[in-house]
This record gives sequence, C-alpha cells and structure tokens, in this order.
Amino acid sequence: MANLTEKISMLALSAVIVAAGVTAIVNFTDTTHQSAAATPPSGLQTETAPSAENLVFSPPKKIPKGKLGKEILRGEQIFNQTFSTVPQFVGDKLNCSSCHLDGGMDESALPLVGASTQFPEYSKRPKSFITLSERVNQCFQRSEGGKALPLGNPDLIAVDTYITWLSSDLPMYEKIPWEKNGADLTPSSTINLKDGEMIFQQVCSTCHGMQGQGGFGPPLWGPESFVKGAGMSKLKDMASFVKLNMPVYEVHGVKPGGLTIQQATDVAAYVLKHPRNVFHT
Repeated sequence: MANLTEKISMLALSAVIVAAGVTAIVNFTDTTHQSAAATPPSGLQTETAPSAENLVFSPPKKIPKGKLGKEILRGEQIFNQTFSTVPQFVGDKLNCSSCHLDGGMDESALPLVGASTQFPEYSKRPKSFITLSERVNQCFQRSEGGKALPLGNPDLIAVDTYITWLSSDLPMYEKIPWEKNGADLTPSSTINLKDGEMIFQQVCSTCHGMQGQGGFGPPLWGPESFVKGAGMSKLKDMASFVKLNMPVYEVHGVKPGGLTIQQATDVAAYVLKHPRNVFHT
C-alpha cells in the first residue's frame, strides 16, 4: 500500500513539475551536469531496477483497505461502467473496458498493467510531456467521443488511482514488454470486404448485433461507437485486437483468437467502412 501511495504522489509531483515548464532542465546537455548526474552524492544508495526481460505480467490481486481501497474500487467502477457512471463526459456507449478487457488486466487486450509507470511521458499529439490524467482524458475525448474531465475532478482522480494500482508492483520508467499487446500485429496487405461482412454476420453479430448496434458487446459503428480519431479506428489496431481477442467465447466453431490475420483484417475493414462520429479538436 505504501508503495502504491508513493507512486501516486510521484505522479502528482511530476505533473506539477511538467506544468511549471521545468522540462527544459531535463534536456539540459551541459557536460558538467551530465557528469554530476552520473555520480551520485556520497552516501546515496543506488538501486538497479529489474530489466524488461525480468518483468512478469502479474496484475495485483489485493486491494488495500481504507480510503485508498475505496478510491481504487471507485476508479474500477468508472473504468468498467464508464458511460453509465460519468455520462456527462461520455458521448458514446463505450466503457474503458470495452477496449482494455478485464479491467485492463488482460495481457493480450491493450493491458494497462505498467501503464502508469510511464508517466509523465512525451506525447506526439501535443508534442509535449503529458500526465496520466491528460492521457486518460484523451481516451474520454476520442474513444469515448466525449469531453475531458477537469484536472482534479474526483472521478478522474479515481480512474488515475485505479490505473496506478494496476502497476503497484512495477518499477518506474522501465520498458513494459506487453505494453502494445493487442495493437502490435501487421494486418494483411489485401482486403476482402465481402469476406469481412460474412465473418461479421456469422461470428461478430452474435455480440455486436447485425447492424453493429451493440448488445452483449459494445456498438461498433454509428453515433454510439468510438469516433474516427480513436486508436481503434485505425485498421492496424482493430485487426490486431480482433485477431488476438475475438470472439470472446466460441461462436459457430470459431474460438477466441481463432480468426486468421487475413480474416481479422477483412472483418476490421468491414467494421471501419461504416459511418461514425469524427473527433474534432
């Protein structure tokens, strides 16, 4: 619990430093500064963090007691029931767990175990360092088709706390081997939309509806689905996700992850050809 509290405090302190514009100091390349940084002051103990090869995907199993535990549980609830718990910030009918399966703890489905250890991080979108809260808000605006929560909003803090808890046993800023799982495969270079439609009707529609309107699974197109501009609106990301995770249970003989990369590409292309809202900055 102390380790998790320290990480949350570290994230909050880092956000203040970034907001104050101190990032220029990080890029300072004076050789005297580099030499001093390389040699810790006398008496300072250094610790070697585990290498990426030694990191093991192991989501935490025990939620702390007390106020911190309640905050984690609140964040988990928002994560798994996003559009019903914070509808004022969501523009579609998706939850965070619609893409980050099993509360972000499924290793093959865009896992968030280890995610908080990478923040603040440099983002190509704003071309600056961003905090975990800002990254979460990007999902609210794009994947959720909604709007950003004000920084310091209790619901945003709860989500941050839950995501931080997922990484409570991992070191800061170590490369996470499984970080891109679910969006790291190369789709087929050829696309057959007719085959994609057939696969969708025979397999995917069981959960997502014949018109992609959703059901047991989330809506896949239309105004209640993710917007054009979300990560899942990219063929590579959706084809990878479908190949590794769909269907979630066996449907007409197709087992989870049982589609070929060609079939996953075809059905992803079929889904993405349908209309959806567009993200506007």
